[in-house]
Amino acid sequence: MRHHISSCQVAQPAIPGSDGQPCSFRILRLKQVLLRVGISRAQLYLLMGEGRFPKNFSLSGPGGRAVGWLESDIDDWVASRAQQIKAEVQ
Repeated sequence: MRHHISSCQVAQPAIPGSDGQPCSFRILRLKQVLLRVGISRAQLYLLMGEGRFPKNFSLSGPGGRAVGWLESDIDDWVASRAQQIKAEVQ
């Protein structure tokens, strides 16, 4: 029998990232990432291929199909994109 652990049952570590802010180790799956960033799946993979979006990583080891992104990486990308848009407008 499989046991499901929701993210609210797992303590989130507060380890500082490179900018000194707490870093989240919560893993987001594709649907969650797409909802957060508001782009299509095709656009997301295009940006990843161009090195303009955080890379995903395997959740199930070599050869596995399950992938995810660190929530902190996605949050950082959204923040940097917002700053970029503000700079373009000014």
